[in-house]
Amino acid sequence: MTAKEMFRQNYFDLIDNADGFTYAKKDGLGNQEIIKFNKYHKLVSIYWKSVNPEDDRTLPYKSTFNVNIHLAITQQMKELGWIW
Repeated sequence: MTAKEMFRQNYFDLIDNADGFTYAKKDGLGNQEIIKFNKYHKLVSIYWKSVNPEDDRTLPYKSTFNVNIHLAITQQMKELGWIW
């Protein structure tokens, strides 16, 4: 199973960026949990962001994830060739 499929099973949508790509999952309050892969710097960022255009900021929420998300992140890093 690919990382994209694993993230999709956990309700994350794929968004392409200039420097990599992002998986985003909306909550019921108008916010998104973001898992961003920066291919140039080989970084993974995990954070919450408001999806309200008038309140475009990073939120101070802690982001937690289960084993399935951990496996999806690991699979994505393998597909990118960052780990073996």
